[in-house]
Amino acid sequence: MRVLPRHSGNAWLLLLSFFLLNCGVTPLSLAADKLNTRLGDVKIIESPGSPRGAITVNGLVVFDSDAQYVSFYDHVDTAEGVVILFGVNPGGSATPISNFYFLLLKAGEKSQVVTTKGFDSYHAAKITSNGDEILVELAFDAKRKKQAKLQGNKVIVEYSQVSPLLSMSEEDCKWLHKYSAQECIDDNRKSKIDCEKYAHNYSGYSTVVMTGITTLSNHPGFNATALEDACLRECKIGAEVSFSEFKRDVCSIQ
Repeated sequence: MRVLPRHSGNAWLLLLSFFLLNCGVTPLSLAADKLNTRLGDVKIIESPGSPRGAITVNGLVVFDSDAQYVSFYDHVDTAEGVVILFGVNPGGSATPISNFYFLLLKAGEKSQVVTTKGFDSYHAAKITSNGDEILVELAFDAKRKKQAKLQGNKVIVEYSQVSPLLSMSEEDCKWLHKYSAQECIDDNRKSKIDCEKYAHNYSGYSTVVMTGITTLSNHPGFNATALEDACLRECKIGAEVSFSEFKRDVCSIQ
C-alpha cells in the first residue's frame, strides 16, 4: 500500500483513503515527493502556507499551489518528453475533490503546466495512452462518465452517458451501508429523533459521511430515494438493513 497524504487530519484520511484505495489507484511517490524522470528530478516542496505546496524541476519552481497541497498521481514517457499528472487540494474533510494538472517536460524547452475547467475528480486518476492522446479517467460526474484528454498542450474534458443500471462497486457500497447506518441508528438512540423528519432527503449529517454520500451520488447506480428509505427503516427499528438488500436497492448491485 502506498502512503497517503497526512496533511489534512483524520477525517480527510478516512474519506480519501477509502476512495483512493477502492477505485484501485493511489497517488505516486507521496512519501518521497519526488519523481526521477529522464529529463530530470521533479519534486514537491514546501511553500508559504503549505508543507507540500510547490513543484520544482531540477531545482527551479515551476508551479505554486497558493497554500494548497500537491500530490503526484502518474507520469509517462512520450516521444516528445515526459507527462506528469498531479493534483491540488485545499485539504479538509469537506474537500475530497482535487483539481488536476499536467506538467509537460520537453528536452531543451521550458516546462509547461496545463489544465482546464472541469479537470477534477473525487477519485484518484491514472494516465492511459491512446496513440497520440494521453487519457485520464475521472470517474463520474452527475451520473455521466468523465474523461480528460491531453492533445498537444491542450486539455479537453469530455462527458458521456452510461446505463443508469450500472452497478456501484461493492467496496463503495459497503462503506455507504456502514456509515449511513451508524448515523441513522445511533443518532436516534442518542436523542430519540423524529425518524420521518430525520430520514427525509437523507444525505449524511457528519462532514465525512455527507461528503462521501455527495461523492457517491455522482455514480449512475446510486439511488438516493432507496438510501432515504433505508435510513428511515434503520432509524425506526434500530438495526441495519441487510447488506444484500441495501446493495440491490441503493447501489444497483444485483
